[in-house]
Amino acid sequence: MLTHLPSCPKSTSAMNYNTAIEVGDSLVFLPPSVLQRLTEIKAKSPYVFMISNPSSLIKSYCGVQEFTAPEKTVYLPLWLFNYLKLNSGGNILVQDYPFESISVGTFLKIRPH
Repeated sequence: MLTHLPSCPKSTSAMNYNTAIEVGDSLVFLPPSVLQRLTEIKAKSPYVFMISNPSSLIKSYCGVQEFTAPEKTVYLPLWLFNYLKLNSGGNILVQDYPFESISVGTFLKIRPH
């Protein structure tokens, strides 16, 4: 299992980095070393990560947009940053999560806008 404890700047500071971070699902930007480590341990794709705030134990599961973030840095969408109750520059825990262990959904409730 891959465990990584990078810092997480507030996403608005990452907006100049790539505007794609705020659109779409819970996709994050991770450093290239994470991809290198996943390749070394022969992890199967698609890659799913559990991201958590070690201080509050709040967690979320997400995919990766790109492996282009600076080393020891993770960029999150602002809504995920706020959900995890993170402080800018604070540490987060990033762990790979085996895709096979994700349970299949059995119910979906859709609400109109």
